[in-house]
Amino acid sequence: MVYPTLEVRWFLREPIPEGLEQYFQQGPQPGAIVPTVEARQDWYLRLTQQDDLGIKLREGKVEIKKRVGDRGFCQLSDQVAGRVEDWVKWSFSSEVEVQAFLEEAMEEWMAVQKTRRQKTYQMLSGKVTEVIDPAGIASGCTLEVATLEIQNQTWFSLGFEAFGECDRRTEVFDRVVQYALARLNFLSLPIEQSFSYPRWLSAILTSQIEI
Repeated sequence: MVYPTLEVRWFLREPIPEGLEQYFQQGPQPGAIVPTVEARQDWYLRLTQQDDLGIKLREGKVEIKKRVGDRGFCQLSDQVAGRVEDWVKWSFSSEVEVQAFLEEAMEEWMAVQKTRRQKTYQMLSGKVTEVIDPAGIASGCTLEVATLEIQNQTWFSLGFEAFGECDRRTEVFDRVVQYALARLNFLSLPIEQSFSYPRWLSAILTSQIEI
């Protein structure tokens, strides 16, 4: 399965802001289901000095993610700036018994414990609309907040990930980011904390950022 995306992410060594927690506890409309909390452990291949490629084992699947475009640092709101990148992901089921595999090559992989929530938005009649059931949505943008445990440290991550048709991906990304950040105007997200997952992991492995 090939999955192209347009993304921006931030990683900070601090708890998730209370207002952000509250935002994710709200359903898309009165009475709607609040986004569930997902908890899992992913294993990433240790790739130092590598910020354009990520390989991970996730719940019986292998995912390979490659950066195919870098749009540079963008000012997304008065208090938010980040690096916007194009990625493509390949995902396929693995017949390898993951635990046995990791036991044989543990030093080559690193575990990241994730607890996350997501909201998904789409464009309907020119307006940003939060999706009640994101299954089967062909084009949209996901907003994710996560607590990450890595090497006995806790991080908070926020990311936007637009998907779908190439000719609409940029528009959907821009509109959803603008829509969400207007409602999260208490957030301050600096350029210095904007990383892709591969860049963040590489920086940790090479001690370029404090852990």
